[in-house]
Amino acid sequence: MHPQRYKAQDLIQFGKNVLVKIGFPENQAKAAAKILVDADLRGDHAHGIAGGTALDDILVKVNDDAKELGFRRIEIPSDYELNKPYDTVITVDAKDTIGHYVALDIIAEVVKIAL
Repeated sequence: MHPQRYKAQDLIQFGKNVLVKIGFPENQAKAAAKILVDADLRGDHAHGIAGGTALDDILVKVNDDAKELGFRRIEIPSDYELNKPYDTVITVDAKDTIGHYVALDIIAEVVKIAL
C-alpha cells in the first residue's frame, strides 16, 4: 500500500480551515498552517501538520479546561503587542497564542531595523 500524498497548498488550506473553525482569525490560521506544512516539506515531521506539536496539539491546547488547569495553554487573542524599547530591539507579546503568525507578521519590521 502506498502512502497517500497531498499537495502542500491543500494541506495549508485544510489547516487554515480547521483553525478558523475554532475561532482563530484568518491571518493567524493561514500563517500557522503554512509554517506547519513548511516543517513537513523540510522533513521535520515532528513539527509538521500532523506531528507532535502540530494541528492536533493546537486544538487540544485551545480547548484546555481553564478551571482544571487554572489557565489556557493557548488563547485566541485579536492581536499581538509589538514594542520597540531601543532602536535595534523589538519585543513581541503574542498574548499566549501561537507565535507562527507573529513571526511572519513582524518580518518587515525586523528588516527595517536591520537596514
